[in-house]
Amino acid sequence: MPKFIYALGLILYLVFFPMTDIASAERAIEWLEFRVPLQEQAEFIQQDRLIWDKFLRQYPAFLGKEIWQGIDQPDRLIIVAKWASYQEWKAIPPDKIKAITDRFHHALGKEYPIIHSHAFSLK
Repeated sequence: MPKFIYALGLILYLVFFPMTDIASAERAIEWLEFRVPLQEQAEFIQQDRLIWDKFLRQYPAFLGKEIWQGIDQPDRLIIVAKWASYQEWKAIPPDKIKAITDRFHHALGKEYPIIHSHAFSLK
């Protein structure tokens, strides 16, 4: 049931916030799910914005992101990132992703593993 709710949330998001230009068929959505205790979420979100947003804005393919909190599972945070294309998103060097991930974990003083990750294309 929770997977259905997450999928429904993504569908509703795409319906209410469509990307309507011609290139939208190539655009990609990155879906990352984390389990973060409620009392740690404010710090997680703050560090995500300070570290990840700054890093990702260096790449023109990065179109923005949102952080969603589960209603039925409030300890779940979903990061939904929009990309100009899957190929451009995946062209970010893995060593840079690892370095920024390590910096993020260091800033938080602990690691929050990704529970689920998905990639979607917009049609």
